[in-house]
Amino acid sequence: MKKMAWGFEALSILLTLVLLGSLQHAVADPRPDFAIKATITGTARVITLSNQLSATFDRVDNTNIPLTAGYSLLENMQNALVQIGTKVTTAGMAISTALNALAANSSNNVTEFFQAVTTAINTFSTLLQSGLTEHLTVLQQQGNYITDKFTDGFNEIKPRLAALSGALDRLKAGVTAARDAPGNTATAVSTTNLRKHVTPKMVQDVQDALTLLNADIPLIQFIVESTQKRLALADVFVADMAQEAQDNAALVATEYANLKTEVTSIGESVGNAFVDLVTPVYDAQLAAIGEVQTTIESLSSYPIDLQPALNSLALLMDANAIATLSTSIEGVFTAYNTALDGSIASASSIEDFFVDEACEALQQLVVALAASGNYAQYCFTKYASKVYNQFALAYYLISDCYENEKVRLHRLQDLTALIVDMIIYDIEDLGEAITSCAPLNDGASCLTLIGPFYEILATTIDDKQGYLLDYITDETEHSQQRLSACVKVTRYTMVSELVPISINLGTCTVTGYAA
Repeated sequence: MKKMAWGFEALSILLTLVLLGSLQHAVADPRPDFAIKATITGTARVITLSNQLSATFDRVDNTNIPLTAGYSLLENMQNALVQIGTKVTTAGMAISTALNALAANSSNNVTEFFQAVTTAINTFSTLLQSGLTEHLTVLQQQGNYITDKFTDGFNEIKPRLAALSGALDRLKAGVTAARDAPGNTATAVSTTNLRKHVTPKMVQDVQDALTLLNADIPLIQFIVESTQKRLALADVFVADMAQEAQDNAALVATEYANLKTEVTSIGESVGNAFVDLVTPVYDAQLAAIGEVQTTIESLSSYPIDLQPALNSLALLMDANAIATLSTSIEGVFTAYNTALDGSIASASSIEDFFVDEACEALQQLVVALAASGNYAQYCFTKYASKVYNQFALAYYLISDCYENEKVRLHRLQDLTALIVDMIIYDIEDLGEAITSCAPLNDGASCLTLIGPFYEILATTIDDKQGYLLDYITDETEHSQQRLSACVKVTRYTMVSELVPISINLGTCTVTGYAA
């Protein structure tokens, strides 16, 4: 009984397996397929693989990273990559679409539906062979690295397409023979003809070709995606470099404006020193003289011995003379600022220098990264920060140039204070000396005695004022020269840093870690 029970149980299991197998066959092998009225084993697997291939192709054009720096070199390369991805996706998915249509067709029009697949394969092959030349040329302008990768990837795909085309040709010949063989009905190809002419290997060859083709497409996706990521990194670097240059140029402009403001302030301070310090003392002397003016004018020696000296002093010390001197001094500093605006020490000149000198190194870094060579990422990372930091380093040095010149120009105020003190010393007893002569019985002789001394004093005051004006003029010219020389040294320092970077970067992209 146990043996019999086991037998019934085994029979039940066997029937279940047969039933499941029938259901699986019904699901796996829908009819009709491959353009004839028959069920071909393995069709469902072909459709599954075709759909997988379509999905793989669809991912090739998934990457389209927007660039924002406005650098046309990167934008052109990115557009070329997007176009390649789009065209590969479109042409590749067309193969799956045509293959699925072939598998689902029952018209017995074998030639038409097989030809649709063949045409799609040939179109894709032509695309890989010559249809992407325009875009590859754009990429090749920065070297062969990217195009070599695409060429390698395409060379992997081409034999897969040929294998798929050959497998379909053999399958087409088989289904055509099965369709045309005697013994078929109007609604179906006989099982005998199908088994005779359409072998399992024919379908297996199609499956294998699809599987192998599907395995090679991700390489193209990787090239499109990884290269765009490098372009995006280069784009960010360009934007960051531009911002860094602008930020430091703005800092330089601020320091430069501060320098010019300080120069103007120094000029006003030096000029006003005469108005604020000398004029009150001189006016006090005139006021004292005014009290005895009638008396001294009545003295016989006044017109000859004292009046010429007082007139000489008035030409140097009255309000108009001091105002003229003050204006002349301030004019020297105004001319200094104007000359600076046309020199290499100006903010605009330095901004232009930032652009001109850093541009080559920046471009080489971007090209090195965008070209996607073997050492691109490493070399870019090695030198990018060094180029980036040059703007800040240059700003620090230029700021020091400006600051040092401020200190030197401020010393003109010290010199002015000394000269002002000497002039005040020269005139501060003028009123006392003249008024002391007025009450004397021999006042005329007194004026004759002191008059020549004040004539000489007027000459020395004129010399002191002239010396100060000449010294300020010379010193501001020297200041311009010092400032220009200081900025030149800074520029040379920046160039001396950037040139080796450019050279070493070129070596690094070839030799890598040994550079």
